[in-house]
Amino acid sequence: MANLTKRAHTQRTHLETAQAALSTLLADVDEVTLRNRQAMQRSPLVEPVLSPAIDRLDGIRTGVAVALDELSSMWYAERADGWPFGSQADDE
Repeated sequence: MANLTKRAHTQRTHLETAQAALSTLLADVDEVTLRNRQAMQRSPLVEPVLSPAIDRLDGIRTGVAVALDELSSMWYAERADGWPFGSQADDE
């Protein structure tokens, strides 16, 4: 692993923290969606209420997945470039 400038390390940490948070959020949305679908299977009476909520969760999941994909693309691009954020002058 290359020695990173303080700025590069900070940028990398921000990217990785955001990726971790979005990954956790995706798992949470998937769990809530699954539980709603299970509730609809057990009691069809709740379908009119839960179906729009599931649709909304699907939209939220799509937005979070797009953001995570963008951050992942940035992470891989910076990794390929050797994490060039900043310069040694930024650390002095």
